[in-house]
Amino acid sequence: MLTDGIFNKEIPSPSTSGNLLTSDGNNWVSQAPAPATAPSRTLISSTDLTGASTVTRTSDFSTSYSAYEVELRQFKPSYSSGFTYGRMHLIDDQGNQLGGNYTHKTAHASYNYSSFDFTSENSAQVYFGLNRSNAGTLKAVNNRYYNFRSTISDPCKTIIQSGEALNVNGNTVWGSTDFWGRDEGADTRWYQGYFFNGGSTRAMTGIKFSLNDGTFTAGKLIIWGVGS
Repeated sequence: MLTDGIFNKEIPSPSTSGNLLTSDGNNWVSQAPAPATAPSRTLISSTDLTGASTVTRTSDFSTSYSAYEVELRQFKPSYSSGFTYGRMHLIDDQGNQLGGNYTHKTAHASYNYSSFDFTSENSAQVYFGLNRSNAGTLKAVNNRYYNFRSTISDPCKTIIQSGEALNVNGNTVWGSTDFWGRDEGADTRWYQGYFFNGGSTRAMTGIKFSLNDGTFTAGKLIIWGVGS
């Protein structure tokens, strides 16, 4: 190694296993590599679900974020004489609930279940709280709480900024969904799925959740903006 034109036989020690040698401009320094950083997440809104059968947010999506995380956190329904289920809809920039071509496929499973069953829906909504026979599973007994989470990828950012619209040149809204909780038979179940919508030419700016029957007695709707 050359230092001021003189060969230096001393090789810098790597020190701790896994460290990297970096230069400060004058010396070589052994230090741990910088940790990988997850995309930043910013809280956009938090809405109490208590007493509502339908909750709508119409101004949470914008060109500020490339993805959104939507949570129904620790919610409970009031429907106790049977079972109900929930639905998620997207709202366009004029406040209209999207119709058109959703496609939603979900894998159903339960604790100690050895395989998945799949169901597909072609309708303008994403369902949660359905069993493998597409029957409702949400029930307000034994203090059962449920959770739903969806990551919606780029609902309007790139499309708006490029001057294009949804359903043009293959532009679609994509999303993934997760649902878990104790359902019928006091069993722990979870559903994982994905969806897309290509049937609208307007930007997505909001979201709507509803129960098929009954009301929410606890829980929050939380929306995060992810990335930039």
